[in-house]
Amino acid sequence: MSRQAAERRGARKTRVARAAVRPEGGFVLVSVLWLLALLTLVTMVLLTAVRLDVRTTGQLTQHAEAEALADGLMRLVALRLGDRDRRPLADAGLARDGTPLICGHGDAAVAIAVTDVGGLVDLNAASASLLEWLLRGLGVAPEKAVALAAAIVDFRDVDDVPGVNGAESAAYRAAGLGHGPKNAPFETVTELDQVLGMDVALLNRLRYRVTVGVQLPGGGRFTREALIEPERTAPLGFWVREWTIPAPAVADVSALSAGTVQCVRALA
Repeated sequence: MSRQAAERRGARKTRVARAAVRPEGGFVLVSVLWLLALLTLVTMVLLTAVRLDVRTTGQLTQHAEAEALADGLMRLVALRLGDRDRRPLADAGLARDGTPLICGHGDAAVAIAVTDVGGLVDLNAASASLLEWLLRGLGVAPEKAVALAAAIVDFRDVDDVPGVNGAESAAYRAAGLGHGPKNAPFETVTELDQVLGMDVALLNRLRYRVTVGVQLPGGGRFTREALIEPERTAPLGFWVREWTIPAPAVADVSALSAGTVQCVRALA
């Protein structure tokens, strides 16, 4: 074979080889582009997921912070109620009719409301008719309200002679109770649980109901409600009978604005 023929054959092989490589190279390029697009999409999805996770975590943190603050302030209010004889609620700016005290804790806005349900009437001075009115206002059936009001009067008076619809020692024995009426003035609302006919559900409505609502500047909010019973024999001067989160309609604290009074300073 001549030299020129050999060169022509080599050139043809080179062109065939190049022709065979070009489609493969194009395929590799397209594959790389698709891979880059897929990686970009995955990255965008991950970034979105991270942003949502950070946002959710931030909301949970805000909620937890508001809850912790509400619970802490609730305990301060309870301590104040347990020591209300030496440190009256009015000195802290707290009313007993549900009027809220607006105060601040750092940048947080707080509303604290105390309702003295048992203090709506004086148990030692109220007449049977007034006690009946109170009980009926709490949802007690008329006949039971009459009997229970009379039993309260007999429980506190000094004699052992039952009044009309009332209850003295004989009635307590007939009911199988191991105690009779006190025949002395009430010292605490708690003593109502010894009155013949009184039930726990009703007694729970004759105590202090405290509501603490918190609004954080970052949007976190929380409301705690508790039923607190002051009691001299309790270790801290009170018992917590309920510890709940009220319904959303009650728990709305979005309209709060931080007060000039600092909550801890007012309650301490």
